[in-house]
Amino acid sequence: MARPSNHPLRLAVYSGLAVLVLGGMVAGFWPLIAADRQLQAFCAAQVAGTPLAQVQAQALAQGYVLAPAAAGVASGVVLVDDPLGFGRRQCPLQLDAQGRVGGS
Repeated sequence: MARPSNHPLRLAVYSGLAVLVLGGMVAGFWPLIAADRQLQAFCAAQVAGTPLAQVQAQALAQGYVLAPAAAGVASGVVLVDDPLGFGRRQCPLQLDAQGRVGGS
């Protein structure tokens, strides 16, 4: 006597599990993706000619920190850093000789 096939039920269960796992991964990583997009949008919104002090005030209001790049402020680059990203979310801002945001 042949056993009845439970293939459709097994397929439905495994498909449901796959959807739950993928949905959980998206829900878990979405805040990280959104935070990076917000930081990049902040840097892209900086208008050329904006003084560094004004950029720093805006950054602090958003919870970001300005830090000199590895080569130092003399190189004309500062990094906007998200402290919640533990150094993984940063974007550079190019400065001109007067300490204003320059064209990148």
